[in-house]
Amino acid sequence: MAEYPLLWSQILRHILSGTGEGLFPHLVRHGDEVEVYVDALNPEDGPREGLKIAASLAGPGTAPEAGMPLALSEVSPGRYHGRVTLDRPGEFNLHVATDQAAAEAPLLVSYPALYEFTRADPNGLVALAATTGGRMLASEEQIFAGGEPRWVARALWQAWVLAAFALFLADLPIRYASGLIGLRATTRGIKGGG
Repeated sequence: MAEYPLLWSQILRHILSGTGEGLFPHLVRHGDEVEVYVDALNPEDGPREGLKIAASLAGPGTAPEAGMPLALSEVSPGRYHGRVTLDRPGEFNLHVATDQAAAEAPLLVSYPALYEFTRADPNGLVALAATTGGRMLASEEQIFAGGEPRWVARALWQAWVLAAFALFLADLPIRYASGLIGLRATTRGIKGGG
């Protein structure tokens, strides 16, 4: 649901003291398009309506004033919405401000939507597999079809924990036995010399 982030942000603002008033930006990425939501609240946690919010999305090392300007419109009381299309991947910072408050929210875009795997064309993948001498598999069970033996990776953290515990137990007598041997030699020297 689109209201899900709003629900949790309102719950957190209600539970945590001192976070009620101000601007609360939230970014949602859909491919190369980013939807921006800003909730504006007054000191009583009520919506602030009719605000003129200046917003910009700036790349790394760019001042907020030099970033991509973003027009926000009020879609419900105290909730402002806008969209921007990204032209490149990178680290961005959304800066929103009114005459009384300001807030920022980070956005990391590690790759363009063009390379997103879920947007792949299935017919193109079938053609690529056929061209290179392969085939498309319908399920994971087809990967391991056939009776030939194969290597399978297993998590062995339990064995490593047991080995570490055994080494720890072996280290205890060595560590404390050397102290006892030194203590016995010291006490013999005191008894014999005195």
